[in-house]
Amino acid sequence: NLENVGNTKVAEFIETNESRILIEFIKRETCEVVKRNMSLQKGNKTHEQCSKIWAENDKLKKLIELMGNILILETKSRAKAMAHLEKELERLSARESANARLEFLSALDQLQKTIGAKSEDQVIVQQWKLQVNKALEKMDNMSLGLEHFFREIGKLYEIILANNPRNNPYANLAKKYAELLISGQAIELLDGDSGSITGSWLTAICDHVYQKNPKMKVFVVSILGLQSSGKSTLLNSLFACKFAVSVGRCTRGLFMRLLFLDENMKKKLNFDAILLIDTEGLGAPEKQNEADAERKDRLMATFAMGVSHLTIVNVLGEYMRDLTEILQIAIVAMARLEKADISPDILMVQHLTERNTEKISSASKHFGEALEKAINISDEKDVNLGVRNSKCLNTLRQTIAMGKLFRQFRPFKNGASVYSPPSEEYHQDVVDLYNSIIDIAQESKFRTDFKQWQILVQSYWDSIKSENFMRFKDVKDLQEFLQRGDIISKVKESIESSFREHSELLRSFISEKAKKMNEKNLTRESIVNDLKDKLKYIPNFCSSNPSCNRCNQVISNQTELYAFVEKKPSEHETRLTIHNFINRTREWYFKQLSQMLSAIAFGQIESAENLEKIEKRLREELKLKKKYTDSDIESIANRIWRDIEKEAAERVTQVS
Repeated sequence: NLENVGNTKVAEFIETNESRILIEFIKRETCEVVKRNMSLQKGNKTHEQCSKIWAENDKLKKLIELMGNILILETKSRAKAMAHLEKELERLSARESANARLEFLSALDQLQKTIGAKSEDQVIVQQWKLQVNKALEKMDNMSLGLEHFFREIGKLYEIILANNPRNNPYANLAKKYAELLISGQAIELLDGDSGSITGSWLTAICDHVYQKNPKMKVFVVSILGLQSSGKSTLLNSLFACKFAVSVGRCTRGLFMRLLFLDENMKKKLNFDAILLIDTEGLGAPEKQNEADAERKDRLMATFAMGVSHLTIVNVLGEYMRDLTEILQIAIVAMARLEKADISPDILMVQHLTERNTEKISSASKHFGEALEKAINISDEKDVNLGVRNSKCLNTLRQTIAMGKLFRQFRPFKNGASVYSPPSEEYHQDVVDLYNSIIDIAQESKFRTDFKQWQILVQSYWDSIKSENFMRFKDVKDLQEFLQRGDIISKVKESIESSFREHSELLRSFISEKAKKMNEKNLTRESIVNDLKDKLKYIPNFCSSNPSCNRCNQVISNQTELYAFVEKKPSEHETRLTIHNFINRTREWYFKQLSQMLSAIAFGQIESAENLEKIEKRLREELKLKKKYTDSDIESIANRIWRDIEKEAAERVTQVS
């Protein structure tokens, strides 16, 4: 039922003259050298820096020229050339990085053995981590894919826009990529290396798609799963498309593909195309030493789910703890955002590696309960979590309640051999899942205009990147944070209450002392020092009353808090938070009480002579003009009052 089902299948003869010439160029230069010359996409360069690189790099110019020759081919030839280029880039990258991959696997094996040893030596652990990172960097430098051309041309497009797009041979390439997307070719949605969306470049491509299909409505389906769980294979089986399936190099980011429906399906489903989003593998061993790798996985999952109507979660066997943790945080984060008019649904596809029904059933039950727990937390803790849009979880809530969350897949092949044929059972499972997806799409109330979805993508990613909930590993971590926050609030409230009660006693102390300033030769400075001394012991060492209930409550609450965070990563931060809060509260009350003392001192000095001075000044001002505006009167009053205040302040200083 999909018009372009066969468009992206690799034909027997997919080579074109243009793709062959580009591949020969890459062979001569090597993937590593070619990728090194693609420097526009690396780092946050300004347009001026990119323009300079482009002007001075002849190899880059030649590379883009050869790629441009492919992109200007007519659509069918272009699709064939892109398929040929993709296939050859995978092969060349795998061959070139083979030694680096062996180094990586060897170093990773040694690292895991060192970490698992009883006498774990942190120095040796760090050494092996360094070796793993070096091997990964080597592999990455030799890994070249279509997405790198896409990014480089995108940066070049931005340079063209910033300068003079007229008569530039590359200004029309956004339209060429749009035609590829319409014909079923996958393009990069999110750059997994830089964690960014190529703003004006992607917008230009989507604008061309919109111009050709101005009323297009889409149903967005994404897929998530751990690395090597068979995500791309499943999408390819479901929709007869060709997302890259490769062990030769590490693909990062998100890729999207449009699959247009035939007329009968359009009428049945009330939308025009399925938009597929394939994601990079979560929890990949290659990323285990990356800074903030877990947070990146949570960002990726939240984004993919948040811009999709349906997310397929792909799982191998019964192990799903890592995915559960990622999805729990994604669910809470989505409820905190209000960007999308989408209510995401989930289908869990579980590939069976054994027929242990009890084990599989237990894991499935745990997963459903974990997601439900995250939804409930979003509902119950809506104020603490800052939830704005818990309604977006209604569809998922219904799916779990109706027991429609899971689909179980039998093994892909008949037998354990590499050459074993695909199993009929797996084929039937694919057909059943496809029918389930169509049923879900038909029942869903949500369809999105392609233009609206395009706008959502950029704003949603920007929102997620600034979402601080991505730092939590799982719901347990989040719940601990909320519980700690509740206890901290209780401690702060008791501290404030203690200072407030003691300040009432200190007001009386100040009043009594201030009255005796002239009698006993007391100075303001000596009273202030006494005040500081008394505040210094509040609330933890209350000297005025050892049995002070307020201060004892502070100590009790602090003890509870410090016991809760003991030996946890947040312990130091928590103690510092309370210490700083006590100091700030003490300073505030000291300032208030000091001002009270100054006011009393000023009141004692003040007399009727001030009124005489004001009257005298007013008479002088009134002699200068016959008529005064409201503005003049206000200005005179302010000027007189400033002079009186200045004189009073000088006299208070003399008293102290």
